Amino acid sequence: MRDSRFDEADAWDQYNRPTPEQVERARANARSLAEGLAEVTLLEQAEDTLKTQPWGLRHAFHDAFVAAARETPERQAAWSRALEEAFADARGALVTGLTDKMDRREVEGASQAWREESDPFSVWGRWAPEVYFDRSYIWHWGAVLTRVQPVEGLRALETLPYPALINEVLVLQCREDRELIEELIVASPPVFDEQGDWGPERSVAALLVVNLIAAHMNALHDALSRATRTSGNKREQPGADATLKGFEERELPNWITRVFGLLLRRSDGLRIALGYLGYLVRTTLLGREQQYGSTERWGAHESTLGGLVKVLRDAGVSVAQVREAWCAAEELAMHKETEDAKRNRVHPRSSGRRGEREGEGARTLRANGFPLLCGAAVMLGGDPTSDAEILLFWSWFEELLQGRDPGLSLVIQGRSLMEVLQHFGFLLAKLPDPGALVRVAYAKLEPQRRRARFAFYYDERCHDLESVILLRVALSAASYWLDREKPGEQADAARSLFMWIYERARALWLTAVLDSGQSTRELVTSCFAWVPLLFGESRGEAFKQIIPPLANDACMLVDACVNVRLNGIEAEKLRVLVADAGADLDAALRDVYQWSELTGRKEEVSEGLQKLAEELGIKFNAPEDG
Repeated sequence: MRDSRFDEADAWDQYNRPTPEQVERARANARSLAEGLAEVTLLEQAEDTLKTQPWGLRHAFHDAFVAAARETPERQAAWSRALEEAFADARGALVTGLTDKMDRREVEGASQAWREESDPFSVWGRWAPEVYFDRSYIWHWGAVLTRVQPVEGLRALETLPYPALINEVLVLQCREDRELIEELIVASPPVFDEQGDWGPERSVAALLVVNLIAAHMNALHDALSRATRTSGNKREQPGADATLKGFEERELPNWITRVFGLLLRRSDGLRIALGYLGYLVRTTLLGREQQYGSTERWGAHESTLGGLVKVLRDAGVSVAQVREAWCAAEELAMHKETEDAKRNRVHPRSSGRRGEREGEGARTLRANGFPLLCGAAVMLGGDPTSDAEILLFWSWFEELLQGRDPGLSLVIQGRSLMEVLQHFGFLLAKLPDPGALVRVAYAKLEPQRRRARFAFYYDERCHDLESVILLRVALSAASYWLDREKPGEQADAARSLFMWIYERARALWLTAVLDSGQSTRELVTSCFAWVPLLFGESRGEAFKQIIPPLANDACMLVDACVNVRLNGIEAEKLRVLVADAGADLDAALRDVYQWSELTGRKEEVSEGLQKLAEELGIKFNAPEDG
């Protein structure tokens, strides 16, 4: 049954609510209709009488109708047949009702593309044509049929020409009914056979239903948070906040655990769950969610991801099983690429540059394995107990780096850069000798770095990305390694690893032909953020080694010092440390400001720079003393 809290949060419904007598009358009419002759024309006539009534009556009417229609197997079967016929008629009129030739081509193109698709998981992010035609009958009869007879309803929906139409029905008509979502997860036809292959029926209903979990959470959270955002009565505000907090912290986690438990009971449940794990991680890394209402950051996909990880962990799913899901995706991606190469195409005029799969250090992987690797890292959690699991995770990470997995580009987008790589470093630091593992992995990436020296010969942009990612992970690992070691040989090894990382970062920056997004430059200045933690009271000696190479580059020196200041070193103490290392912080700050004034690039004077200058008593508009 549809969650009544959606109605309670609807501003229009609050001023146009039906009376209890109207609700009871609508329910009685619905029961009478369901118990009579199974004719959709009678159902249409009853629904027409509700069009001028308060909106809440429609929900009450349909809930009562569905409940009565399912009371006996005979009645359920009769209404199921009638609704199937109505849906078939609506489906038949779908394309023939298109009058615009362009719209018809769009629909036919989407249908053809779906017939040729070999990856069922693509439904979660699949493009849908923007065609405007009346499909309200598809939505209506599909939703009613699915509620009356879920198995037959889903089979009927899968006769639609492409999955975006199925998704419309499910999201618009079913996402507000939690019980229905649970029932549909159980009733959906198998997606994969016993061998793990996509079945000949090409069913994807279960995948679309699983995505309703996050859609339901997001819609209900938005409905509940609306009271927090619009409450004009301050006395009501604490109550609304408490309701929302209880929803986020107790109700939703409990339901997510239950619904994913139902998914894992399916024969293909684990394969679907691991595919959805990759999708949720990718969506979270890209930061495509908008959060409402709560003072804390909240996202439906993040919350769903947390619940799914808990269920997988409780079920004993290992890193090896997650990796197997990636291997299957990689095999499918290779097959798609092979088939795609057989097509005849008109190619653009060649620029003379080599592609990403040619030459030394070429890309050899095709699927987006990085989101699944991140999912495995989250499953390992904050207290992994098995070194074997961490070693398997690390070898998989090396494999993705060497093969230049396309998913690695996600790590430089959104807010994922620090959070993800710091957790990778935390896991690496749990192993006996993190420094040795990093050095071995970095040596294996040398062909890629040689390739980057000739960047203009290749038709790609993100050079040295894999090396930058590895060094950022190593920085985090050095800090965690030091944190778990007492002063002595191992602690010195962690500091030695930092110096090794810094030298490699500078080499990447100095030899970069195309520094996309200034990733190598930012890596060098980011190293300074770790100095206070790694070196403590001996940071002065560390500065004497790492500052002189940057002393003649005012912008680099200032960015590095801003990072140090943000990590606990007072401004005056920082000025002394920089001076002892042979550089002039005040002069560098003024040089950066003057250069930004000369070039008109105001963005170079960052907020952190302005704050550091203010703490040092430097006024940029004032003349220099002497």
